[in-house]
Amino acid sequence: MDLTPSGVVLSGDAELLRWSVSRVESEVVVSLDGDLDLATVEPLSGILREILERRPATVAVDLARVSFIDSTGIRCLVNAASAAATDGCKLVVRRPTATVVRVLGICGVDELLLDDTDRDPKARR
Repeated sequence: MDLTPSGVVLSGDAELLRWSVSRVESEVVVSLDGDLDLATVEPLSGILREILERRPATVAVDLARVSFIDSTGIRCLVNAASAAATDGCKLVVRRPTATVVRVLGICGVDELLLDDTDRDPKARR
């Protein structure tokens, strides 16, 4: 995958999930739209793995348009965050819906994945 200095560099879909990847300075942003579940997690895992191989400073996964996440989606994000940390990168989830924040909190991974701003529902738009 060629990551240019800015702009969308990749987009795709997996039946119920669409994504786009862009770079802003040293940060790669993966914007998701749809359901993050068993049916869609495999292609996303591959995209995240490919991005992390390039070792950007930060990978931000934007969940503002994710309507559903299940345990396989959470596992995908946790595994990617762990791989990022091993490679000296940081993976963070940004702009999750209130429902996604609640699920991440119930699963006990909100502290691992969310920026401080996104953990506080009052700070979100």
